[in-house]
Amino acid sequence: MPLPLAGIRIIDLTQALAGPSCTQLLAGLGAEVIKIEKPDIGDHTRGNTPYASRKGFSYSREETKQASIAFAKRNRNKKSVTLNLKSESGRAMLLRLIEVSHILVENYAPLTMAKLGLGEDALRAANHRLIHCAITGFGSGDGIENRPAMDTILQGMSGLMAVTGFEDGPPTRTGVPIGDLVGPLYATVGILAALRRVDTTGKGELVEVALYDALASLVVVEPFDAYASMGEASRFGNVLPRLSPFGSYRALDGWVCICAPFNDTFVSLCSAMGRDDLAIDKRFSTREARVVHRDELDEIMSAWVLSRTEESTVSLLRKHDVPVGPVLSPQQVMKDPSLRKRRAVVDVDIRVPGAPPVAGPGIPIHFNSRAPELDVPAPDLGQHTAEVLKQLLGMDAAAIARLKAEGVI
Repeated sequence: MPLPLAGIRIIDLTQALAGPSCTQLLAGLGAEVIKIEKPDIGDHTRGNTPYASRKGFSYSREETKQASIAFAKRNRNKKSVTLNLKSESGRAMLLRLIEVSHILVENYAPLTMAKLGLGEDALRAANHRLIHCAITGFGSGDGIENRPAMDTILQGMSGLMAVTGFEDGPPTRTGVPIGDLVGPLYATVGILAALRRVDTTGKGELVEVALYDALASLVVVEPFDAYASMGEASRFGNVLPRLSPFGSYRALDGWVCICAPFNDTFVSLCSAMGRDDLAIDKRFSTREARVVHRDELDEIMSAWVLSRTEESTVSLLRKHDVPVGPVLSPQQVMKDPSLRKRRAVVDVDIRVPGAPPVAGPGIPIHFNSRAPELDVPAPDLGQHTAEVLKQLLGMDAAAIARLKAEGVI
């Protein structure tokens, strides 16, 4: 059974993280993704550290045969074609590829496509059914579009850093580049919706997603406006002001997260702790009272958890149907058998003999027909240039050789 996007061809002009994450997801869902790269260096992520080689991982190039872990994780299931888009011949060939494709995804700065002669009019002339997805840092048209859009900058400007961390600590970025990871999901949703539009109207669509917008949408979903009016701190660590008990607690050998804010789960928690008295204590007997007295309750909870091991706490609370879970390290997550079974975490083939194993994201979407797969390693630079030009544009070996000699590919 073919995957849902089988038969869909995508021209990928993206690099770094946000754009490639979007196109890799679409590739895993069955689309043919043709990644267009500069003939000399390709996607600059090819040079991102750390590298993997037979000697292990390193921040410097020590081996002839090694691979960028970042590039390998973000560009699976893609074909690499080199094209010099600053040349007239390179742009002409790109437009020919667009003629026989369904989707174009790019994450250039606004106006870059137009400056290359690849603006909307040129794209529509090549393919009126084309879905053009533009992923930018700050959108376009309001004067801030050309500002640098690095992930940490996005996290700071979106308000995310201001609400992350502890009250007595500094604004803190998340441990993963979430600014570059949320936008691609919105872009994928937009592309899939646009495919439906093309099917019903026959007309193409421009899909625009700003990473700043996407990240800010995560912040405003929470009632931080209400918190501020109530005098709450902008950062409150691992608790939520409106729920209690709800947070992480240190055990003898680790940390556990316990979330029992509702009356039934709180009663179960009290029973597991051997503290049935807390369930009838006026400070804690109702959901609202527990919020008002959350500092006192957290002090009691912290002392109880600190007297136990992580495993015994999790095991006991699960027996009492109390929502609980351990705080796992990235290494533990990468080895989690349930995540492995559902292929949310998979091994990444970096094609370097003797290199240590590398884990990467799978596709946490499941169909009853066939599971999405990211089982083809990231391509070498220009690995598929001749194949694509021959199959899609009908070029022969001599024509391809001339283009290479001219620096077009």
